[in-house]
Amino acid sequence: KVTGVDSSPTAIQVCEKKKSKLDADLSVKERIHFVGVDFFKYECHEPFDLIFDYTFLCAIPPELRPSWAGRMAELLKPGGT
Repeated sequence: KVTGVDSSPTAIQVCEKKKSKLDADLSVKERIHFVGVDFFKYECHEPFDLIFDYTFLCAIPPELRPSWAGRMAELLKPGGT
């Protein structure tokens, strides 16, 4: 299962459009989800094995970075990456 989280509705729309054009089985597409939500308020049902942050950390004010790190730790499974 893959979950993409972004606070931008436009980013979510772009991702959904790209997903619809994937050359993949429906069973694969059904395991890809995008969530438009504030990262700091996002509530997941189970922790993630892997979290990949592309540009969010560098885009937030430095004073929010400790909160970012704490939230990432909460969302990541023990032993996750």
